[in-house]
Amino acid sequence: MSKSEHLKLQLLEQIRVSAPGTRLPTERELSEKYGFSRSTVNKVIVELERESYVRRRIGSGTYVMPRDTEIRYADGETGRTGRFQGEIIIVYPNFFGSILWEMVDQAEELASKHNIRLTPVKLRPKSDYSILFSMAERSTELLGVIVIPPGEGVPCSVYHQLLQYARRVVAADQFTDCRMPGLYGVCGDQFRQGFLLMNELLENGHREIGYVANEPFTPSRKEFLNGVKQALYDRRLRWKNIRKSPMVNASWQSSLDAGYYGTLPLLQEHPEVTAIFYDTCPGAQAGLAALNELGRRCPDEISVIATSCFCGSENYTIPALTTVSYPARVLMDRAFEIILMPEKKFPERSLTPPELHRRASVRNLML
Repeated sequence: MSKSEHLKLQLLEQIRVSAPGTRLPTERELSEKYGFSRSTVNKVIVELERESYVRRRIGSGTYVMPRDTEIRYADGETGRTGRFQGEIIIVYPNFFGSILWEMVDQAEELASKHNIRLTPVKLRPKSDYSILFSMAERSTELLGVIVIPPGEGVPCSVYHQLLQYARRVVAADQFTDCRMPGLYGVCGDQFRQGFLLMNELLENGHREIGYVANEPFTPSRKEFLNGVKQALYDRRLRWKNIRKSPMVNASWQSSLDAGYYGTLPLLQEHPEVTAIFYDTCPGAQAGLAALNELGRRCPDEISVIATSCFCGSENYTIPALTTVSYPARVLMDRAFEIILMPEKKFPERSLTPPELHRRASVRNLML
């Protein structure tokens, strides 16, 4: 990345969190702050003005532009307008999740970069989607819709209805069984995620393994478990020998509670297990608390592993959690690419490869 590109990213982040009309530091101040020459700073400011992020006023300074007003330059010529170049509706469940937050944050940043109006629609339990349909129908500049489904998923009929108003609809971070022209999926490769998770336990000698399902069962969870089963079958082991917690989680219920209350009966019924895997990191963190309450030590007695991440907290649990995760922000990069490049062909499903992050919570039994 060049110096000017690096500086531009820094200033775009500052612009993103600044109210319209905010005065930016002077070029001299920016030069001193970031350690770049005045010429580099000036080049970036000129570029940001050309892209309608800021407006320079002679003798006054550089100001953050409102994103929906016309820009007129000091020389009297009308430059590129600052009006939105279209609208994207982003739909997501009304609860906090680390991956969810990262995706929405990245969508906001990309919308600002591309001068796109990003309209959020938050789903609540038993949402009937009528407001979403009404907004999509009234929009005169709708480019596409990004849907981050809640735990129970989104009915195929919803995607079908949205495609009446938008040329492309993207389902993000959850597999969908729907197949229709204009509908795309962007997701982590959850089959590979499940395979890597189980393979890590098996390579470390674990055979008495328990499972706590702290997330609702969805097509994405099915892909994950298929990967788990494949790793078992490759070693001539069987899924039915995995000890399952009797507790299950439903949509809109706490992943933390499911992890905690799922661990207790699992270990009471199967005290022989040497490892437990969880759907997601929050469940595993709560599971560590349950282990502590039962007087079981991790990883000396029981190893713990999970998918996903949770704001980096997996690095600071005791012990630090081994996880298999994929970057959430790249999902939004692909979603915007699909919507903003209608002339380009994309696969119906785009998968992001996961990575195994080894930490202290998995013990090697063969040492």
